[in-house]
Amino acid sequence: MLTSPDLERSSQSNNPVNVDLLLTVKASELFAIRNPNQREIAEFTELSDGKDTCPFGTSKEDFTTEVFLNHDVNWKAIVFDPQGADKDFEVKVTAYNYKDASNSRRFFSQDRIGRSNGKVRGRVLNDQNLKGTEDTYGIEFEIIHERLGTKTIDMDPKLKVKPQQ
Repeated sequence: MLTSPDLERSSQSNNPVNVDLLLTVKASELFAIRNPNQREIAEFTELSDGKDTCPFGTSKEDFTTEVFLNHDVNWKAIVFDPQGADKDFEVKVTAYNYKDASNSRRFFSQDRIGRSNGKVRGRVLNDQNLKGTEDTYGIEFEIIHERLGTKTIDMDPKLKVKPQQ
């Protein structure tokens, strides 16, 4: 499991490093909403990159994580309350999905990065033209309940290549 010190090491350095994004989900509450919109998704999710955190109840649409050319971005998910309300739930990031929005640039060699060996990981292209640009994307994740099934949800944060490396 990814911990806060791991996240801090991944993003606070001025040297290029791999970046870990941790999605924390109030799974029991979000699962109960039939077709959640982005506001409802924001209410029950927190996103952290070790440098910044977008807390529960805050829109993830403008949350931007700085990444580095030719380095990995790893997406991970955990439940908020594994011993309490979320004990019968599991969450998994299933994919990164590029969104073709205005001012958005492709940071990876593919538009969709699916789960492989239990992980969603992409390597930012080694393209100097990407410095200072943004990538609008979706984090696709699943909330799994042992008896009630699976719900797939998509959230829309951003990545930005650090201007200087």
